[in-house]
Amino acid sequence: MRRLLTPKWLALHALTVLLVLSFCFLAYWQFRRGEAGNARSWGYAFQWPAFAIFVVYMWIRMVREELHPVEDAPRADDAAGSAGTDPLPVATIGAAAYDDEDDDPELDAELAEYNRYLADLNERASRGGAR
Repeated sequence: MRRLLTPKWLALHALTVLLVLSFCFLAYWQFRRGEAGNARSWGYAFQWPAFAIFVVYMWIRMVREELHPVEDAPRADDAAGSAGTDPLPVATIGAAAYDDEDDDPELDAELAEYNRYLADLNERASRGGAR
């Protein structure tokens, strides 16, 4: 509970209260204008309370996430028991997950040429001559 009393959280609590009160005041103001004959104000009279409800919803969500943080799922290499070393991430292209039913040889050739171009750029950059 002390986590919600830090300066950051006190500012968020104050901002939440200020926004909700402001939105309620604006809703009342638009309601009074709507009663006076301004038809457009009726829409705003219902819109401002919706904004206030959204602010309260987001505040509750942030408080819950602060009090009960969601743990990340363990990675497969952590479960395998890596000896304290983190391997470099492997970049993969989702080709296996993408099922292209329209195998177009022309597009495949363009993709292969583009991949060769990227590999060449990477090789030049590795050597320090990326011009």
